[in-house]
Amino acid sequence: MFGELIGAWILQEWTIAGKPKSFEYLELGPGRGTLAKDALNAIQTVLDKVDDDKKTMINFKFVEISPVLSKKQAKTLGKTYFGDIEDTFLVDSFLIYLY
Repeated sequence: MFGELIGAWILQEWTIAGKPKSFEYLELGPGRGTLAKDALNAIQTVLDKVDDDKKTMINFKFVEISPVLSKKQAKTLGKTYFGDIEDTFLVDSFLIYLY
């Protein structure tokens, strides 16, 4: 349920931004990929109804330090109707994200 709410929030922000033809989904430490799967399912369901020309592109990326979890993410999200996982970044150093 939380993933679907994240997907709804992303779509709200997408709408506020003027419905650009592409947007990025970046998740830090995505674990098994369950949150992303739920969010992207919700996004795709709504986009199928409101994206008239069906050309909005979702580029999703993950930052992961665990090769084991990276493989689980590929299994969870790999060959879905979103397409192949574009990238999973394996990080072997400490990251600081400033917002």
